[in-house]
Amino acid sequence: MNPTEKPITLGTPPEHGRDRASRTRSFAIFLLLVLAVCCLAIGTQSFWIDEGGTGYKARQPSLADWWRIMLLGDADVQMPLYMFFAWVWERLVGLNEFALRAGNVPWLLLGMITLWRALAETPLLRRGFSLALLSSPFLWYYINEARPYALQISLSLVVFSALVRISLDRDTPVAERRWVVLLCLGCVLMAASSLLAMLGLGAYLGAAVLGAPRDLRRRLALRYRLYWTLTLALLFVTGLFYLWTLGRGARAYIGVTNIRNAAFVLFELLGLSGLGPGRGAILAGGLGAFLPWLPWLAVYSALLLVMLVRGWEELATFISLRARVCWTLGLAAFTGLLLVVGVAIHFRVLGRHCATMLVPILFVVGAGAVGSWKRGTWTARAALGVFLALVVVSDLNLRFHPRYVKDDYRAASAIARAAAAAGERVWWCADRNAALYYDVSLPEKGALPAPGQAILTYYLSESVLTNQPAPHLVLVSRPDHYDIEGIVHNYLESEHYRAAQTLAGFTVWRKDGSGPSDLNDARR
Repeated sequence: MNPTEKPITLGTPPEHGRDRASRTRSFAIFLLLVLAVCCLAIGTQSFWIDEGGTGYKARQPSLADWWRIMLLGDADVQMPLYMFFAWVWERLVGLNEFALRAGNVPWLLLGMITLWRALAETPLLRRGFSLALLSSPFLWYYINEARPYALQISLSLVVFSALVRISLDRDTPVAERRWVVLLCLGCVLMAASSLLAMLGLGAYLGAAVLGAPRDLRRRLALRYRLYWTLTLALLFVTGLFYLWTLGRGARAYIGVTNIRNAAFVLFELLGLSGLGPGRGAILAGGLGAFLPWLPWLAVYSALLLVMLVRGWEELATFISLRARVCWTLGLAAFTGLLLVVGVAIHFRVLGRHCATMLVPILFVVGAGAVGSWKRGTWTARAALGVFLALVVVSDLNLRFHPRYVKDDYRAASAIARAAAAAGERVWWCADRNAALYYDVSLPEKGALPAPGQAILTYYLSESVLTNQPAPHLVLVSRPDHYDIEGIVHNYLESEHYRAAQTLAGFTVWRKDGSGPSDLNDARR
């Protein structure tokens, strides 16, 4: 980003003339709004697969135990800042679903306060950008997850806001130095939040450097060379750490990346999730699952396109075409690289893996909201009102509608524990870490169970599994993850098990006549 010779015209004049009490009151209202959104967005639903992994690591009694679990091979070791923060946060506020998810709140406050200060000279744009962020369905969804994505969005907001402020080139040397220090700190933290966030940071910095005028680049490079050198050294060390984790085999679940994944990334990032089918319906029905929702999705998409076009036009008043093009290409390059890597190494790319791309997109949307309001016509303002109404509907659907409920590991674990306590044989065809978080007793990976333990089917071969005594109870979640070869499915079919109960993300299987007639008794 860089300023052109045009004056800043987006919004009302800078706030320097406003009295301190008025500014303080506006800031307090802003903070209360951020906290209100957090309180409304964060819930107490069961942890799902990935959140269960976070909870299991956060509950480790010592830092040494935490690190030992982190090194067991999954991709969580490539999220060092968030996982360490979750372990510390658990000691401060306790370990339950709401408490662990509430760890996203201080990070979001950091990002939003940075935005507030950075855009002080463009208060109308500040309001539009804040509105776009706080109403973002993508942000609402991931604030409600004990995973690093809200943290990544918040730190990318710190970096982005600092880049915008520095590019305006209107601060005194002392104030400019403060923003440079904040930018450097934000870069280091963003890189440490995850491997993918570090790649997103590369897109940010590449776009900012290439889009800035030469004289501004030269002046900043010389004046703050010590800060840049130290930051690059820390980023280099962080990069070496990620290379080390890759060498140890740390990686996410194997999956398929194709054109549908690219479409779903946009579907999530642009806020359409809460106006369409739930994830379970998408996995089961494919493209056909979207047909009943096409009218809502079409209206929202058309209005979003209007906001993006108007935002592009509004930002032209103080951001050059070169800078806007560089940022667009930077974001496209990051997303394209991620998709290519996903295809090459069989890694399933989803919207959450592109969380760092949300902030620049919403910056344009926020500017589009400002442009629609400034036009003053009833059609422009009506379009803005309908767009915001659909965004709010998407938010509330994601938070409260049953079709978006998370996999119910809490209830499934209660059923497994009750059955094991009653002396029944239990097969657990689902995630191990989430089960351990909810106190399901499981053997070590690949081992057979002791009395009172469930069999973890995912790590046993067909010959070992099918030679075990017949289970009374089988809990199956996401067969595409945990029964890839169909071993459990074929066993249940050949032995005539019945689906006795369904939970969100789970099916509970029993043989006719085995166990309690009402599994809800076990669940309670």
